[in-house]
Amino acid sequence: MDGLGGLIEEMEIRDARGALLCRFDLRVMRRRTGFPVVTVPSERLIAHLAQGLPADVVQFGRGLESATLHADHIEAVDSRGDCTRRRHGWNAR
Repeated sequence: MDGLGGLIEEMEIRDARGALLCRFDLRVMRRRTGFPVVTVPSERLIAHLAQGLPADVVQFGRGLESATLHADHIEAVDSRGDCTRRRHGWNAR
């Protein structure tokens, strides 16, 4: 996942007027854990995780209204009312 996100060393929390409420030094986490804190836009993270899946599995801009797990498939209804069924390879109870 190298190059996927941007390094964050410091983070500030401000109120609606812009006054500083608190500041976090995220380098402390890096020193303690050995891992840096990074930010990754959700679209880039999802696209990265979806690599290798069929092209139509992950679709942005389609809200999920319901999902139902059946013994041999999953049924999903989106915000437009479209129903999609996909077979899965594991046992549902």
